[in-house]
Amino acid sequence: EGVDMDTTIEALMSVAGQQKLTVRVKRLVRRPAVAVTVRGPPGAGMEPQMVQVVQGQDLRQSMLSAGLPVHKEEGADCNGEGICRTCAVQVLSGMERLTPTSEAEAYELRNRPAGWRLACQACAGDAGGAVELQLQPDPRQG
Repeated sequence: EGVDMDTTIEALMSVAGQQKLTVRVKRLVRRPAVAVTVRGPPGAGMEPQMVQVVQGQDLRQSMLSAGLPVHKEEGADCNGEGICRTCAVQVLSGMERLTPTSEAEAYELRNRPAGWRLACQACAGDAGGAVELQLQPDPRQG
């Protein structure tokens, strides 16, 4: 309950063919979305891309679903546990549109200047609006 459509479909597909499924939709709830502009690292030549992130969804999952290169190395991440720092992004504007930084996330980002978040820990808040991010050039820094 309360998960996004991609997560729901993934869960349904994991049991498809194994048993009969009955899906009952009680109600659909429109959640506010944040329009996130993702810029590549300086000098990377990546065109800015727009991603819609619904309230409560983390930036990492939204960017991965959109095919954006969140992690520099394939398979070099912690699967959203917030401990590898490979999904750190610089928030250029709209920090107030994201959920607050937890103590654990702040610890992981302790060597970075203010304005950085872990994409796996930062979720869209309930205010809607816009956020602008820049991907990091080297995910193992700081």
